Formats: sequence, structure tokens, C-alpha cells
Amino acid sequence: MELPPLADIFGNYAIRGIAEILPPDRVNWLPTTVGWKLLLLILLGWLGRTLWRRWQHWRGNRYRRAALAQLEYIVSQRRDAQHQLDAIASLLKSTALQAYPRIEVAALSGPQWLSWLNAHTSQPLFSGPASQLLTQSIYSGETGDDGGDLKQLGDMAATWIRRHEAPAHA
Repeated sequence: MELPPLADIFGNYAIRGIAEILPPDRVNWLPTTVGWKLLLLILLGWLGRTLWRRWQHWRGNRYRRAALAQLEYIVSQRRDAQHQLDAIASLLKSTALQAYPRIEVAALSGPQWLSWLNAHTSQPLFSGPASQLLTQSIYSGETGDDGGDLKQLGDMAATWIRRHEAPAHA
């Protein structure tokens, strides 16, 4: 079936003869001038440099993360106090050897070792009876400790590992 033809006068009589307004072309939001491209290049360079430096810093502190994991393992083992004391002392020395020159660290022991550890943090950590475990009891083989000083020594060691200052050459 075919529809009947439309009348010549069809629709709204008030808008007869008005031309339809066409919308303008879309605005391009991409930067097209050289200045914006230069700014983008500078920002990408800055971002790349920042990411590179953060990655280098993260990679340079691997030994700290490994030492903290080892310390957590030592503390969680529940062995005798002398074994834990030996392990903490060894861990502190090996961590210091990772960060500082061997000639500076290897020969240190006793009070000189504690002074060196304290000198390489912003505030001295090793003082009091807990630090004496590190200088005297490790050599005598008798801790005479109920565990409180040993736990405090573990906390001091963890803080030193996290906060010791990086050497100037690194």
C-alpha cells in the first residue's frame, strides 16, 4: 500500500523559510603549538628522571630490606639468647659492610664498634644495658638476660638498619 502524497504546506507555518543553523566544527583539544609540545617533552623528561632516581634508590636499599627480613627471622626463631645475640651482631656487621668500605668497618669491635654505629645515625641508638650485650656478652658467652635487653637490642638494630646514613660515595 502506498502512502498518500504530502501537502505543499506541511508542518509549522511559523518557521517556514528559516534556514537551519549548523553547529561549528569540533574543537581539537590536543596541543598543536610548539610550546605545548616542548612543555610535554620537559614534563616527560622530569618524570623519567624522577622514576629513574626512585628506582636507583629502591635498588640501592636492597641490602636494608634483606637485613630487616633476616633480623625478623632471627627474632622469630625462639632460640637461646646467646645464639640470637651472635646472629644480631653478625647481621649488624654484615649490613655495615654492605654500605661502608671494608677498611672502615671490619676491624671494629667493642666500644669502638658501638661508637661507629652511633656516629652513622642522626641520633645515637646504642646506649644502655642492651648495647652492652653487644660489646661484652657476645665475647663472654653469657648473656644473663631475661630477654628484655635482647629484644631492645633487636629493636635498636632494626632502627639502625633502617636509618643509618648512606656513605658519601654512594
